[in-house]
Amino acid sequence: MLYKTMFYALILSLFISGCSSQQQALKAPIKLPQSKSDYQPDSGYYFVLIQKDKQKWKILDIKDKPTLRRANKSQEVLQVTKNYSNVYPNFEEILKPQRDNEYLCDDSNISAKYTPCSSALSFNAKPRNIIDYFNNMSEDSKKYKYVSKGLINQVIKDTNLYEAIESKKSTLKYANCEERFYKAATIKDFNEFVKSYADYEEAKPLLTLALQNLQNLKDTDEQNRREAQLSKKNYQDSYKKTPQQQERENLYLAKKEQDNMDDYAKKLSNFRKTLSVGTQTNCGVIIEIDSKKANISLNTNNTTAWIERNKIFPKGDGCRFVKGRYIAPPSF
Repeated sequence: MLYKTMFYALILSLFISGCSSQQQALKAPIKLPQSKSDYQPDSGYYFVLIQKDKQKWKILDIKDKPTLRRANKSQEVLQVTKNYSNVYPNFEEILKPQRDNEYLCDDSNISAKYTPCSSALSFNAKPRNIIDYFNNMSEDSKKYKYVSKGLINQVIKDTNLYEAIESKKSTLKYANCEERFYKAATIKDFNEFVKSYADYEEAKPLLTLALQNLQNLKDTDEQNRREAQLSKKNYQDSYKKTPQQQERENLYLAKKEQDNMDDYAKKLSNFRKTLSVGTQTNCGVIIEIDSKKANISLNTNNTTAWIERNKIFPKGDGCRFVKGRYIAPPSF
């Protein structure tokens, strides 16, 4: 009976001491960096991949977008507010707290996903009752866990987190600037880019290109606007013409086309009348000629071909043979 009483007294004392300090006491606040860059991420956060190496945390990568993922269980991903007011793990899955800010964890929810139950930045909560106490003693039992601010503060100290982010800001700023430049496609996009980075020294080459692209887009828009107005005016002018005006215009165009045809036919006739040895034709140079045909050295190979005089055209009109048969170019 005496031993049983002593055992329960020991358990009770452990339980009471656990309730008196439900979570690990917070460490002293971490000092913010002395000088801070003016760069602010669009997401509002910095994301930091860390890994524990020989009992000390180190930084593997820093991004300004939530793209970092753990490669193994020894790594953690932190989400840091842009003004450094809060640092918290960037979990892949958010569990619902069972009591206050404590999560009930067992084999069913300790999976490959990054959660408060699988994070090395979580502690077993102090027992609130005898059942909690015995559960914490067993590896297989359900346990209440909480994300420890004390462990996070230790990470901040080990990695000199805030200074590391400050050192990375210039790289992140330029990467963000470059990404916005290559995504820009409209006048509005380039206007906003120039406005955002006008005072950014490192962006001068991109600003020069952005201004050129902006002017080109404006010139293209202006040209399209003028062409649209001209097209509309021409259509309206055409629509306003009287039938007599339209008929006179059609007659003029028809006469002009006929004059062109007659002129071409006259030049072609004169060309054929003056054919002689050495004349350049559409197929090559004439090497023999009689009253009806001319023997021509073909340009395409070392052969010759006899072609009727009335089917010979000036140089440049095209020369075509189909299965050895000469096909004269189309004419009026």
